[in-house]
Amino acid sequence: MGEITIDFVAGNPGAWFFHCHHLYHMETGNGS
Repeated sequence: MGEITIDFVAGNPGAWFFHCHHLYHMETGNGS
């Protein structure tokens, strides 16, 4: 596994969905 750091501006209101592709997260409905 690796590591990543992201930087973003949180100035755009709206419904945003963050997800990842780890098997556990996909099984619990947090994947795409």
